[in-house]
Amino acid sequence: MNNFNLAFFKPTEGHFGVIEKVERVCPIHGKYTAIVTGKLRNGQIVAKSESGCKKCRELEYLQNLNEEYEKSIWMKAFDESGIPEVSKEDKINKYEIYSQEQINARNAILNWVSGVTRNVLFAGKTRTGKTHLLVGALRGAALKGKTIQYVLESDLVLEIKDSYSSQKNSEFKIQQKYSSFDYLVIDEVGRATGTDKDKEIIRNLIIKRFNNKKSTAIASNLKLSEFNEYFGDVIYGKFKVSCQEINCVWDSYK
Repeated sequence: MNNFNLAFFKPTEGHFGVIEKVERVCPIHGKYTAIVTGKLRNGQIVAKSESGCKKCRELEYLQNLNEEYEKSIWMKAFDESGIPEVSKEDKINKYEIYSQEQINARNAILNWVSGVTRNVLFAGKTRTGKTHLLVGALRGAALKGKTIQYVLESDLVLEIKDSYSSQKNSEFKIQQKYSSFDYLVIDEVGRATGTDKDKEIIRNLIIKRFNNKKSTAIASNLKLSEFNEYFGDVIYGKFKVSCQEINCVWDSYK
């Protein structure tokens, strides 16, 4: 468009047209030619505007395309993930940080989703943003093409116990399903009834995922010192082979 005849494109009464070309400098891409347009009304130029850097517009267009693509990937993964609707928009970069402990928690999640560590354990106070960070990590894993799943410990226990009276499902099939996901979050561990059977269900799943070399995250209001007793020496020892433990001691996130 740099070679057009300005007279041919000049604005007419009630219509937009080109007024002039001006040289501008983009702080990112350097010099460019901007097109100034306007509308003629009662012999006066109104609604004057100027085009921006073409390369910046192209980058913005590509970025929008990428965001739409990522949104479609996330929506499909979310629909099949078990993540609560209230956490749908949780992202790691939207986690508000006010302390070094929160920085450590975010870094632990980044290490987990990038494969630096296989497991992560968030323990301690309620309302510290544990679920927010974990869902954000699942989003990141999904965008990398990994299979993801989120489940409350109590829901997992109930699902397996319901299978005892079902002819279509079994504890083995359910354990196989949850042991197959690349990334699994088990939230609110320790809030189930806490019977030996409940603990056995979680222990069996952890050992299956350990054997399958899958990545598991646990969030709980238990203290870190209580996990060895909750899972048992052998199971907890395997979980800790490649694990970051975060003690959530900062003030309420909400």
